[in-house]
Amino acid sequence: MEKPLISIIVPVYNAENYIVQCIDSLINQTYNNIEIILIDDGSTDKSAQIITEYLRQESRIKFFQQSNKGPSAARNFGIQECKGKYLAFLDSDDWLDLNTFEELVSKISEDDFDVVFCSYVREYRTVSLPKDVLLEDQYFDEVGCKSLFLRLFGLTDKELKNPENADSIVPVWMKLYKTNIIKGNSIKFVDTKIIGSAEDALFNIYYFHKINKAYYFHRHFYHYRRDNLSSYTSAYRPNLVIQWDNLFAHMNEAIVNFSLDSSFVKALKNRIALGVIGLGLNEMASDKSIINKVVGIKKILNKNNYKEAISQLDLKYFPLKWKMFFLAAKMNSAIGLYIFLSVINYIVSRNKKLSN
Repeated sequence: MEKPLISIIVPVYNAENYIVQCIDSLINQTYNNIEIILIDDGSTDKSAQIITEYLRQESRIKFFQQSNKGPSAARNFGIQECKGKYLAFLDSDDWLDLNTFEELVSKISEDDFDVVFCSYVREYRTVSLPKDVLLEDQYFDEVGCKSLFLRLFGLTDKELKNPENADSIVPVWMKLYKTNIIKGNSIKFVDTKIIGSAEDALFNIYYFHKINKAYYFHRHFYHYRRDNLSSYTSAYRPNLVIQWDNLFAHMNEAIVNFSLDSSFVKALKNRIALGVIGLGLNEMASDKSIINKVVGIKKILNKNNYKEAISQLDLKYFPLKWKMFFLAAKMNSAIGLYIFLSVINYIVSRNKKLSN
């Protein structure tokens, strides 16, 4: 019996320092019935030249080039071109264990799962840190899939004990999907220029709405490089508040269109409230004066959607540090949040130095 074909979509942008390790981890997979779809998104370095060299010796690679449109457009093009029964995504600066697809296909075929997902390793220059999405292998029936679906909108109740894990199940790059569900429902990525980030969350919301059976494989197959700044991100994004308003509007539209219950509304409100962390850190990354950073944080706190979401946020599940942070937010204390965000920046900076 012929093995099912797997399509792996890899957007590439200025990845000359990493693309070799990425491609090598694909062409050397123990599962060999794969097509590797590489989309060069307007790179200005030697990425295209490196890929062209691979084309001469590897027939499973399909190479496309486009003007710089962002990772969402590149992935959407890859979906359009793919032929596999199953579909996976990989970022061009990351890599996979060589037995990844052999293991994932075996698992997804075992009980005709709609999706199989795994954990990953955060790869710094001098240390590798495994990140557990869940703590053990887990089967999700229709009810279980709804709990995963809900979590894509935001954390609820006891999940708020670990707000830093808000998006731990969100990435598309640690999952094996059924292509027919994606193409049959015209599921696409939304441009990050519109929503700022979390394009993976929206994609998975549309996908998980259509599934009834999933499996979490407690293995760390995916290697997520953290020792470089992603080519698709920048330090300070002046339009992030507007973009996240668009993101939340897309999520709210899904709630309405899918006729979802009040638990999804609550989850989204919690996501909006937790968004103060990201937006606050974005303000801190600007070159504004301290006073203007505080003013920027104040503007966020005074926006109606954040004010409403923060006011209904239940603090009882949070650990003390986050309880204090969101208590300051509830009190509309921009100065208090500035102090907390400064501490967060210091800790993150220190950890980066220790890991690199």
